[in-house]
Amino acid sequence: MRYFLKILGKVIGKYALPTKLDRVRRILVVDLNYIGDMLFSSPVYKALKDNLPNVTVDALVYPFTAEILSTNPYVDRIHSIPKTYLLRQLSTLFRLRAEKFDLVLQLNTSLRTNFLMWIIGGRYRLGYDYRNRGCFNNIRVSIPTRTAQTRYRIDECVELFEQAFGWKIIEREMIFPVTAEYKERVSELLHKCNVSASDLLVGIQSNCRETWKERRWEQTKFAALANELVNHYKAKVVFTGSKNDIDYVNAIMEKVKPQNEVISLVGKTTLLELAALFQRMDVFISVNTGPMQIAISQRTPTIALMGVTPPIVTYPMNIPIFQYVWTGSERTESQLKVDPKDSTLMKSIEVSDVLKKLDYLLELQKKNRLDQNIP
Repeated sequence: MRYFLKILGKVIGKYALPTKLDRVRRILVVDLNYIGDMLFSSPVYKALKDNLPNVTVDALVYPFTAEILSTNPYVDRIHSIPKTYLLRQLSTLFRLRAEKFDLVLQLNTSLRTNFLMWIIGGRYRLGYDYRNRGCFNNIRVSIPTRTAQTRYRIDECVELFEQAFGWKIIEREMIFPVTAEYKERVSELLHKCNVSASDLLVGIQSNCRETWKERRWEQTKFAALANELVNHYKAKVVFTGSKNDIDYVNAIMEKVKPQNEVISLVGKTTLLELAALFQRMDVFISVNTGPMQIAISQRTPTIALMGVTPPIVTYPMNIPIFQYVWTGSERTESQLKVDPKDSTLMKSIEVSDVLKKLDYLLELQKKNRLDQNIP
């Protein structure tokens, strides 16, 4: 297979690096990923606008992630493609092909996505090339591993352009602005839940996709953590998640006393409302990398419970308000050797480990308020 892809790449041909773009006016970013990866790639759109004046930048995404780009000021149009159903996918692809984009690019090493780009066409097609999986592109940047395996994902996204075009990209912050409308909605929602402005509010995302059961932390431990937050920290605890998480979260909440200090907003918020909710939280605790990245984009003090995903890939290292609980070695090379199906590390995390991180974040916030003379 690899040999066949290599031959195919030679037939298609490629431009030399760095490539000098000529008369590019219309760009399409093929960003077929989940929530976390969509936030990681959000700085890409600004980089394109900054370095190519007068271009339009469109995005092709799955319908359930479109909201992530809906407020990004550097995205001109959002196109969606179903995750399944080949005939519907082809209809979208041929419609986009008729628009004759000058530059079409992908930010992962999926061979399937690379083939979809070839159907869309475009004078320039850019992407990483891992084991000849970028063979349908004519601008290829070699990479020794699959994307999202060994390096911080934002850097991996923007540095594709640095290597392909010789740009220098300084601004790499995730872009997910929240309007006053959504902040007001969340304020009203919390008021109905008897949460006041002075309450210590701690959020918990206790579940993840069914395909990532190894990321789960025991429900009994989440219940013990929530009990500690309510009874010793005098906090209000709000659980977040999708509609699919309702039963899972209810099983945790029924073990927490008193229950009137625990709130379920599971399945009750859009992604933008969730982002506004994170802005109100004092601390957010999560096993799910998607909501975790939304919280990080809102500068919310966050604790990630990590067991199978290397922190160096998904977490902005050395930034105090972002903490992770990962009981393996702190050495980078050890982080990258974790078996993705091994749940041992998650099981070894104790409630006390999480509370230590919580104490650190609360003390940090207290210090910041004192430094800024905020009561």
